[in-house]
Amino acid sequence: MRFSPFVFLGLLACQANAPADKDAAPYEGDEPGECTDGADNDQDGYFDCEDNGCWNSPDCDGPPSEADADTDSDTDSDTDADTDADTDADTDADSPWDAYRSVEVQYSLSFDFQDSYEAILESWGLWDCTVHLASSGTFDAADATTATFDGTWQVTEHDCGGDLEDSLWSDASGEAWTTLHFLAEGEGAPMVDAFIAHRDRDDTAPLADAAANGQFYVTDMGAPLADHRATWTDTESTTIDGLIGLDLQHDLMVELYE
Repeated sequence: MRFSPFVFLGLLACQANAPADKDAAPYEGDEPGECTDGADNDQDGYFDCEDNGCWNSPDCDGPPSEADADTDSDTDSDTDADTDADTDADTDADSPWDAYRSVEVQYSLSFDFQDSYEAILESWGLWDCTVHLASSGTFDAADATTATFDGTWQVTEHDCGGDLEDSLWSDASGEAWTTLHFLAEGEGAPMVDAFIAHRDRDDTAPLADAAANGQFYVTDMGAPLADHRATWTDTESTTIDGLIGLDLQHDLMVELYE
């Protein structure tokens, strides 16, 4: 927060009412030398040039308030200069991921159905297969834990039937953003913890119902980043209609370029 300094000058003038007859009461400055004799000649608490009776004397420089004005002016100038210099020096802070100017991601998902249902699955147009997708992009933005790239995300190859090739979100135009989430560097190498392909630039965190919201993501990867590359593999098992067994294998590789 920056403050603009304001200076409030107070001027206090103590004016004594001079008697009509100066001989009847003492008056500072009515006799030669009274403005330099170091005495309170009219006994009003002020003497010599501090007394308003001497302000017009050639031995004095006028009201003492002029000295106050000079002091305040110098103080304001120094304060402004110091504040500006400190603020400018402290503004820049770089993300540790700013050095990466582009990214390439290769991802594949393999479907391995339970063999005993092979005939039924083929009648549905389904069989064991693999879908390959890829993203690439150039640097857009980064902070302490993420980096976002502007580019593409699309299916590059598949041998699947039915709707399996469409089971992973990818924009028909191929255009998409890629965001990587990193784990802070500790004892070992930094890690890529999440990959997100997204249709809308600001959707850099996982969304519920990802495909309907223009997203595909993999989280909790914990893949060490070594020589600007991270790889991740995982398998999971599920069922179709609670009956037909299905094993899925995920393979993902991230390459970053400076």
